[in-house]
Amino acid sequence: MFNSSFAREMTDYLELRTAVLSASSVSNDRRVLLLLDQYLVISGFQGKELTEDILSAWSKTLLGKSKTVKEKLAVVRGFGKYLNTLGHQSFLPTLPKVKSDYIPYIFSDEEIVCIFHYADNLTPQNPRSCSSFFQLKIPMALRILYSCGTRLQETMSLQRKDVDFKNRTLF
Repeated sequence: MFNSSFAREMTDYLELRTAVLSASSVSNDRRVLLLLDQYLVISGFQGKELTEDILSAWSKTLLGKSKTVKEKLAVVRGFGKYLNTLGHQSFLPTLPKVKSDYIPYIFSDEEIVCIFHYADNLTPQNPRSCSSFFQLKIPMALRILYSCGTRLQETMSLQRKDVDFKNRTLF
């Protein structure tokens, strides 16, 4: 599977990871180590020490969002720690800060009116499978989310004791 000068170490590292991680995590580690392995082969690297220069050059080839790059570097950092325990000097790359690429969507007044209209006029496809208060809960939950700025789980966790009807306040 691996072809670089670290083929044996990468294989052994994955075997260790298999004992403690989920199959999907090990699969992700394998993909990242294959990228590093391919880079080492293409660049003609033959050593047994991962230097800052080689890892910096490899990290510049990584594609994806900053979170993805950070996750790949974290895998190689873990592999580097493993190499250090074996006595092979390895540079441990610093993990970059993740830049948020989240762009909020702000609904127009017309869209909000439309959302509330459809919520107010919902009819369950199978009334027996829904709560008898289904047609009240959905519009109320949407209005709490919209007007109070609560998170979905906060809204769904509200209980009658969390509502102060006298002061018109949610806790």
